[in-house]
Amino acid sequence: MTETVRIDSDESFSRFLRAVDGLHDALLHEIVILHPGCVMANGSMVGDTRLPNARLVFQSQFEDIVAVQVDFKRVSTFAFDFTNRLNFRAEFKPGRVRLYQAGHSNEPSFEICAAEMEYKLLGKEAWGPTYRMVRGELLVEDTFRDKL
Repeated sequence: MTETVRIDSDESFSRFLRAVDGLHDALLHEIVILHPGCVMANGSMVGDTRLPNARLVFQSQFEDIVAVQVDFKRVSTFAFDFTNRLNFRAEFKPGRVRLYQAGHSNEPSFEICAAEMEYKLLGKEAWGPTYRMVRGELLVEDTFRDKL
C-alpha cells in the first residue's frame, strides 16, 4: 500500500485522481515544508538557497486507505486557500508541475509549483505515531494530558 507513484503527466495525474476519488470527502490533515538547509552553531547557513520540498497529507474517507500523502520536490511556489474546496487541476512542463487547488487559475495564491510531484496511499500503518489518524472519537494523546 505504501508504493510511491510519480505524477508527471496528465495521464498519471488522472490515475491519481481516480485512485483517491478526487480526494472527495478527504480532510487536509497536514502540510509540511521540508527545507534542506540548516543553520550551523556559528550562525552560518548551509543549503539555504536550495528550494524546499513539501508534503500534504489528506485523511481519506476509505476504510483501507487511511491517508493520501502527496510529496513535492523543489517547490518554488506554495500557496493554499483553506476556505476553498478541493478541485485539483495540474499543468505539466518538462521539469515542472503546477498544481491548482480549485481548477486552473491565474490567481497565484492558489497554487503549488514544483519540479516533481508524487503520492503514496497509506494504510493502517498511518495510525502510528507519525500521523495520529483517528477514526471516530477525537482522542487526546497521553503526551499532552499532563499539560492540560
